[in-house]
Amino acid sequence: MGNEEAKRVNRNWRALLSVFVLLCLVFSLQIQAFAASGMPGAVSSAGSSVLQVVVSYQEDDGTAVPLQTGSGFLVNSSTLVTCSHVTDITESAKEIIAANLNVDKNTIEDHVKITVMDGSSSVGASIISGSKDKDLDFEALKLSRALSSRRTLKLRASSELSQDEKCYAIGYPGKNAVSSTGIVRNYVITTGIATRLVYFIENPHNLYVINTASVSGGDSGGALVDQYGNAIGVIKAIMLDGTYCAVSTDNAIDTLRAAGISCRTASVGKITSGGITYRVTDADAKTAAAAASSKNIRKAVIKSTVKINGKYYKVTSVSKNAFKNRKKLISLSIGKNVSTVGSKAFYGCSGLRKITVKGTALSSLGSGAIRGIYKKARISVPKSSLKAYRQLFTAASGFRKTMKLSAVR
Repeated sequence: MGNEEAKRVNRNWRALLSVFVLLCLVFSLQIQAFAASGMPGAVSSAGSSVLQVVVSYQEDDGTAVPLQTGSGFLVNSSTLVTCSHVTDITESAKEIIAANLNVDKNTIEDHVKITVMDGSSSVGASIISGSKDKDLDFEALKLSRALSSRRTLKLRASSELSQDEKCYAIGYPGKNAVSSTGIVRNYVITTGIATRLVYFIENPHNLYVINTASVSGGDSGGALVDQYGNAIGVIKAIMLDGTYCAVSTDNAIDTLRAAGISCRTASVGKITSGGITYRVTDADAKTAAAAASSKNIRKAVIKSTVKINGKYYKVTSVSKNAFKNRKKLISLSIGKNVSTVGSKAFYGCSGLRKITVKGTALSSLGSGAIRGIYKKARISVPKSSLKAYRQLFTAASGFRKTMKLSAVR
């Protein structure tokens, strides 16, 4: 190897390491891998649609120096979605590249090359016009060749998620990269729950999924999926409180359709019966929640079991706010398998005069769950659980002294 070539290689290495260090400072949390055998089969299968994105600086002689990496997932055989920050080169990164490669900072964008790793081979990629939204932190990449052998993910609206539904993050963490190429050989899956949906004050038109499925640098742009293997978010960032943030599929679907990009959507795990919407909370445990209700519901009967997509699920919970401010609701029956009633589940149901708890499983009654119901409401519970339920129906839940809690006769 000649001196000039050795110097060039050394420059390349310094640039690679400098930028990788910069990225690692941004994402420093440890990732925890879970064995695919302990997950729903649909989640494990979803991994084949998630690919690594590599952004490189291509020198005039064709040499590519990897600068930063991320993840993305296929929505059709020739389109990969990711976060816009995965392909954007920041001003600070440009300064490092310019200094280490001795190039003009203003020409760096002209030399940036995006590739997507398909196993041991790579596929060229370019940003699709109209799909890039920096405020949302989302974009779609057009692949130079279709990856027909790989699975594509259906997009399920994030807003369809039930409270505390299981979720799984799939991506290519940069800490696992081969140092000479920046390539990560295998994707990693972590598990958690989707805790809430939020709009940030500075960006009020875009919805994000806050969840507990751990990620680190390199996972950005990967897929946040539900237990059925449907995408429910695009992995974005680590929050200051230690939770994780994903771009909502609600916004992703709108952006893709506006750009004329085809994608498949899914709506799974729910059914509406008797004015109550039930949603699956755990496909493996076969449990569901009474998650929402009709605005005009008068007599609510929360079932013990429901049949969703041909399978039976025990109804073990009532989601928070599920019946909030249902002024026309006058009577309520809670199924025998319900163990948890979320906060403000029946808040503001001023006409609710009669509640019957069918079973002995109830162990948690959320804050304000019955606050604002009729002040002389009658609550009937199984005789064997009367003492225990007196500890649940307290002022914190909204129970008032004028109400009556008694055993079923």
